[in-house]
Amino acid sequence: MKKLYILILAVLPLPGKVRGGLYRLLYPDRIGRDFEIGWLSFIFCKEISIGTGVHIKRNVKIRNLDVLKIGDGCEIGSGCEIHGVPDNIQFQKRVFEVGNNTGIGSSHYFDVAAPIQIGSHVIIAGFQSQFFTHSFDLNSDRMDGGIRIGNHVYIGTRCLVTPGVAICSQVVITGMTTVNKSISETGVYSSSTLFRRGSVREYKQMLAHCEAKVLSTGQTAFSLPSE
Repeated sequence: MKKLYILILAVLPLPGKVRGGLYRLLYPDRIGRDFEIGWLSFIFCKEISIGTGVHIKRNVKIRNLDVLKIGDGCEIGSGCEIHGVPDNIQFQKRVFEVGNNTGIGSSHYFDVAAPIQIGSHVIIAGFQSQFFTHSFDLNSDRMDGGIRIGNHVYIGTRCLVTPGVAICSQVVITGMTTVNKSISETGVYSSSTLFRRGSVREYKQMLAHCEAKVLSTGQTAFSLPSE
């Protein structure tokens, strides 16, 4: 019943503040004041905590999450998608967490097979950056790894962040950069370099030490350690 109510709210031609107020009635004491959510946007999540003054623009799809936490003064731009994997292939907890005063631009994609944690005063600028927390090897085994982003981080347009990456605070990542390893030192980073990470055998040896789970599809999912 709640899901139907949320879908009806998404398509009704209401001002964002009115729609946000109705969400607050649906989730009492879990959404702060001055919440706005735009037309065609919806949130399907088991546990919600949204701070004060949060604005979610139009056509934002947030679904299949176990936990959604958004701090005060955050904004999520139009067309963003924050998707957890379906229940039947879930391995890790599907958590999307954002600190305070963080801005996420338009049409960014967040794959939440494993937790994604974004700090405070972060800007994910421009559009069409992608954040993936799972991938596959040649045997179709799934490899899951969460993403952690510190405070005061700027990420430019059309970047790609891969599973298991942690980015420290006080970092600038320029547009069109592929972040395929963790960043532990402050500074400005720019790269789209392709490099060989090892043989298939070496990768299998690494996975042998990771936590694993056989999914209902018959695939094996591995939890990758942060670099």
